[in-house]
Amino acid sequence: MELSNINSPAELLAANNQAPEQPVTAESVYDIVLENLSYTEAVKLTESIINQLAIYHQNTKSELIEAGECERASLWSFDEAQLAIALNIIKNITIS
Repeated sequence: MELSNINSPAELLAANNQAPEQPVTAESVYDIVLENLSYTEAVKLTESIINQLAIYHQNTKSELIEAGECERASLWSFDEAQLAIALNIIKNITIS
């Protein structure tokens, strides 16, 4: 549902009664990327997504440490390290 296209309560009700949108899947995102981005842009997008996931993990780890949940924080730290490895691999892809 595109809220910017709804101008009245009646339109909102009508939109809510429509069939639900298809869920976003990895395949549908991949198709959008293929149709709209160059290879270089797709690699940069991938790098950005992985970087944001790593930052999310880093922030969550810090919050867990502050809350005294060190065991859970160590799990988030491990995943953060895995994302750092993935980011390093993506950064080393040759774009020509």
